[in-house]
Amino acid sequence: MISTIKFRIIIWAFIGLCLVACSHKKKYVIIQGKLIGYHKGDSVIYFKPIDGFNNSQIFETTNIINDSGEFKIVFPSDSIGFTKIQTKKGNIFILAQNGDSVYSEQQTIPYADSFAMQPVIFTGSNSAMHNLYNKMNSNYFYKFNYAMDLLVKKYPAGSNLYDTLLSGINKYLLPFDSIYKQKKISKYCLEIMKSDFRNAMFWHVYHNMGALEKNNLWIVPEPEKDLKRDILQHSINVDPFLLHTNFGTGLLADFVGEYNELFRNQDYPVYDTFFYKNGLEYKASAHLIPGYNKFFWADMIIFKTLQNQEYGFSFDTIFSHLKNTFPGFTYIKIIEHLKKVNESNLNKSSAKINSNIHLIDSTRAINSLDKAIKTHFKDTAVYIDLWATWCMPCKEEFRYKNQLNNLLKEKNIKLMYISLDDTSKKNTWEQNIQYFDLEGYHILAGKNISNDIAKRVYGHEIVQSIPRYLLVNKQGKFVSMNMSRPSDLVTLKNELDSLLSKN
Repeated sequence: MISTIKFRIIIWAFIGLCLVACSHKKKYVIIQGKLIGYHKGDSVIYFKPIDGFNNSQIFETTNIINDSGEFKIVFPSDSIGFTKIQTKKGNIFILAQNGDSVYSEQQTIPYADSFAMQPVIFTGSNSAMHNLYNKMNSNYFYKFNYAMDLLVKKYPAGSNLYDTLLSGINKYLLPFDSIYKQKKISKYCLEIMKSDFRNAMFWHVYHNMGALEKNNLWIVPEPEKDLKRDILQHSINVDPFLLHTNFGTGLLADFVGEYNELFRNQDYPVYDTFFYKNGLEYKASAHLIPGYNKFFWADMIIFKTLQNQEYGFSFDTIFSHLKNTFPGFTYIKIIEHLKKVNESNLNKSSAKINSNIHLIDSTRAINSLDKAIKTHFKDTAVYIDLWATWCMPCKEEFRYKNQLNNLLKEKNIKLMYISLDDTSKKNTWEQNIQYFDLEGYHILAGKNISNDIAKRVYGHEIVQSIPRYLLVNKQGKFVSMNMSRPSDLVTLKNELDSLLSKN
């Protein structure tokens, strides 16, 4: 059931009251702790909330204090929000506000249950909440596996898939209700935590429909579109904490991307005629209420700026409207700064060509992985990075390219990047290689190589995700089709030593 405008106004009024209720007189959030595998001189990446809302794109760094891996993060925050700390063992999530002081320490001993292998123990503000959240969240794909299990096995014949999914998720989140009853978490924090898990599971189900369908697991005859529609309507229209969650902006993007397919015959008002007229493929964002609309556009502009992608519309036109419609919006100055930095980096990359970057013509002479290996990498091991210019996780890994290059050079292993972009994106592909300064050999996969990769690498896998990393030994034999990422350098080093010593 689509909510009314009156209901939406009530939701946003409730958010305003909650933000006021959670405010403190103290000026800073303080986060300290110890991280495994870090030493003095290293730095750690963290993402702090902006306007209290989740931020997964703009990061800052803090130095490691000593060889015990100790760190300290201090920043002011005008409202409660998630901070994400990116470590070698996985992400740490902390929901904090001004006046909170949180201490976290990674552990080497696994948890005693199936939720996670690498635990983090918290003390300080809201420690019970943080211990539970990170324990449940540490295995990224567990959320989807749990949700899929609900849809596959846990519902009676004739039941509604969405109702079953939501009911199962709510039961899964009962431990948070338990610590709330023990007065170890505020009502507001409770709702944010539950919303985050709910939207994470919704997102995983939404984006893995094909996995369920291809395995013929859905014995309840309900159309895929109905479940997708129900998921988006719950997140967009019912959940007032959507933008606090790690998957909130992704669900907004799904709503915009599939609006015409899922909602065009329903009564969604147009809130912003400018975006409707000028947004091109993004014009469905005009159906988002203003609070969502401005964050969708800001997030999308930042994403494309950071990832060096084409906007698909006039940046100046849309950005001017954003500034005029939402004056004082925090993201305005952020976008202006990022645009300047991005233009400066592009100028630098075009002025200086790295001689260690080698582009290979894949559209004519090379039509398979074996051909690429035999032609360019005789008698040498090769680490292969499968990526694309539209893949944000792929580009996140480029942050670790210097450490990767050093490791591979030390072990006399060549590095090859294979982009799965369409060959029509050749200019964008080349620009991204220069922008990120990716030393190594590069192939823009044409149709033949893409088909070869689909069969050779993914085989019968239903979800063909990237980034994906492969390893070829000196004899030209593929010894692994799923290597560790550059961000997990310690594990990757051990895998290289083990696999190449045996082959």
